[in-house]
Amino acid sequence: MGRKISEKARQKMSLAKLGKPSPRKGIRLSDELRKKLSLAHMGRRPTEETRIKMSISQTGRICWWKGKRGSEAANWQGGRVDQIKILRNSEEFKQWRIKVFQRDCHTCQECGSNKSNALQAHHIIPIRKDLTRIFDLNNGITLCQTCHGRTWWNEEKFEEKYFKIVNSKNLVLV
Repeated sequence: MGRKISEKARQKMSLAKLGKPSPRKGIRLSDELRKKLSLAHMGRRPTEETRIKMSISQTGRICWWKGKRGSEAANWQGGRVDQIKILRNSEEFKQWRIKVFQRDCHTCQECGSNKSNALQAHHIIPIRKDLTRIFDLNNGITLCQTCHGRTWWNEEKFEEKYFKIVNSKNLVLV
């Protein structure tokens, strides 16, 4: 297995490398090698000794996000989220939601499910795109939780279909 190196020689080599960056610094592993390493370590759990060492290394460290609120927070959007929360908790929004459910007979318009605990009122044109249509009944449709999840960030794919469903009802409640 190669030449044996004395403890004294090891210490001398270690001292010579102190303070210098690794010769591999900046060299990226190939995708193939990264995949092999990932598969080799899959399912392995660190030993109890390693877990204790990892815990000690993090002791006293302050999280980068700790105590950062409002405009100092990493995902701050200029107070926009607060406005939407206020709108969603308003009485007018609750009434809009109830009217959408009533018009659609408390049934998912995509799959036909009528499990009342899983129904959600979906904005066909999302609030983030057009805040003026938040209380427009023709912009709402009843979907179950599963179908609603499929529309997230894919609203354009479903707009035409959902508007046809809503317009075919001709039961716009005022």
